[in-house]
Amino acid sequence: MRKLILFGLLVLLIACREDAPVVNETAVPPTPILAAAVSVTTPTNLPAPAVEERVVESTAVPPTATPVDPNSVNAIIEQLESLEATYLAAFPPETGWLYTTLESYDSISSEGELVTYRGLADTWIMEIWIEVSLEDTISRQVMLVYDTEGGLWERSAILENTSVRVLPEQTVDGRVIALNEPLLYLTPHQGLLNILREIETDGLYEHTLAAWEEDGRYHLQIDTLYNSPIPAENNSTGQSLNGGKMHFVFDMETGELRQQQNWTVSGTGEETLQSEVNWSGTAVVTELPPLAAQTLIDARDLLNQTP
Repeated sequence: MRKLILFGLLVLLIACREDAPVVNETAVPPTPILAAAVSVTTPTNLPAPAVEERVVESTAVPPTATPVDPNSVNAIIEQLESLEATYLAAFPPETGWLYTTLESYDSISSEGELVTYRGLADTWIMEIWIEVSLEDTISRQVMLVYDTEGGLWERSAILENTSVRVLPEQTVDGRVIALNEPLLYLTPHQGLLNILREIETDGLYEHTLAAWEEDGRYHLQIDTLYNSPIPAENNSTGQSLNGGKMHFVFDMETGELRQQQNWTVSGTGEETLQSEVNWSGTAVVTELPPLAAQTLIDARDLLNQTP
């Protein structure tokens, strides 16, 4: 039987996910970083994430946008494929480390039992470097996670088909985890393209699509109506849910995904922002900055110490 939950709807239903196991992790306090250290971890050609008071914008589709028949999404797919080609031309992964910074907001992360340090706040700043193999898999990756005050909470890496957590030292599932298989490198466009292709044949939910261009940005919004409401006791929002929506914003000049928002819609029609990611930009670098390079070294040391 065909899967009942699409990849995109897993994102859309983030508020309805099962509660994490009640296993408390001892969070490591943030490590203050000197301003000089921060400056070398962010290329000068890439703006640092702006941490400001969150402003939730309306998800109403502008009058100039033309709704798209959910049974005819080929034009949107072609546009996204064109943006992906532009992105790959601007940031060819074979020429170095793909570097990006982003601000991630999750309204659910600070609710319920503390499972990892991510439950201590709803907003985190991430720096990620990815090295892509000739087989289009992730051969190495480094990630640094900061709070909004600049405290460093996580240093982690992927190498030799293994995920290694350098910081924090206390984790729920272990600091060194072998991956079942190499992680495929997917552009930011691939997940969305898969969602759209599934929508073409999906009969489980009612979808409404709208796409428009505005100020050099390409917007795509997917509204989903569930066949039957999800009762309040079966999701973490405390409300009955009738549907949800996803909103994507791409830079038309570079092809980059700049923003993704995921909303839930209650039985009364109230829209609630559940998660939002804002990407500051992408760059290709030939060398890792000091902190990222040290993280890779520390991760290899931990890996070598593991039986």
